[in-house]
This record gives sequence, structure tokens and C-alpha cells, in this order.
Amino acid sequence: MCILVGAIGNLIDRIFYGKVVDFIDFFGIWHAIFNVADSFVVVGTIMLIIYLIVEEVKDYKARKALEPKVEGKVLSKTEQEKIERDEESEKVDN
Repeated sequence: MCILVGAIGNLIDRIFYGKVVDFIDFFGIWHAIFNVADSFVVVGTIMLIIYLIVEEVKDYKARKALEPKVEGKVLSKTEQEKIERDEESEKVDN
């Protein structure tokens, strides 16, 4: 939403003024001049990047948890239940 709002703000400036009006200046401390819409775009982009990284880490951990147990690896709950059912059916057959 931040990226969208910032883009709309800059679009409104372009429509009404023909250019993006930058009005925040740090008077020699920093050479950049920007507006609130620019800030929204930058903050929204940073938040999006952080969100995508966190989601990728979650997906990686979820995939890792589903890998089959082979000599010390962890099984998922459904895989453990399947192995237990197979062992019980072998006992019944014997």
C-alpha cells in the first residue's frame, strides 16, 4: 500500500504541476530533496523486500521439515503416521 500511495502522490503532482514537487530539504546536511510520496515509495519497497525474505526463509524451513528422515533427519508428522501405520499393518499380517 505504501508503494501504491507514493506512486499515486507522485502521479497527482505530475498531473497538476507537470513535475514532482519536492519540498523536504535538509539545507546542506544532505544533498537529497524529496517529498512524502518519495518516502512512502522507499519505505514500502524496503518493507516489501523484508517481507519477501522472511517468507522465503519460512518456506525453506517448512520444506526442510518435510524431508524424509534418513539417519538422523526429521520426519514430518504425516510421514511418521504413515510409517507407524505400515508397522502396525505388518504386525497384523504376521
